[in-house]
Amino acid sequence: MKKRFYLMASMLLALAACALPGGAAYADSISVQPSELVQVYDGDTFFVNIPSAPAVFGENIGVRIRHIDTPEVRSHCSTDTAKEHERQLADKAKLQLTTALQGASTIELRNAGRDKYFRLLADVYADGVNVADQLKAGGLAVAYEGDTKAGWCLSPPTS
Repeated sequence: MKKRFYLMASMLLALAACALPGGAAYADSISVQPSELVQVYDGDTFFVNIPSAPAVFGENIGVRIRHIDTPEVRSHCSTDTAKEHERQLADKAKLQLTTALQGASTIELRNAGRDKYFRLLADVYADGVNVADQLKAGGLAVAYEGDTKAGWCLSPPTS
């Protein structure tokens, strides 16, 4: 059953890639411009509508910002004090991302592909400015390449 699901998901992803601008053969080689910001979940994840993709792939689609990790809204810290600290940092990161995206006339997803949760994983630019770089400069994100996440429980991790 699992194998069939993954095969079907792969086929659907290939179809979606063909429907995107330029008819890209692989989803990791595309750049798209969402038409609408639906919601910001946290400092590195948000949801958009992409008009050039079929609705099943382009409506309310999750986007994970490539190359960064931000504090988690749902903290996994061991103490209440540490959880509250991480939640406060997560709120700041979410606010900074929300401000950057809502204030932008153009949001661009470059080098888009899929992550392990089937979200788009992309370099995100708001009016030509790299959003990941802004979050890192503000101390609200660290470099992340899919390895073990650093903890935000008591202080920002080092990059």
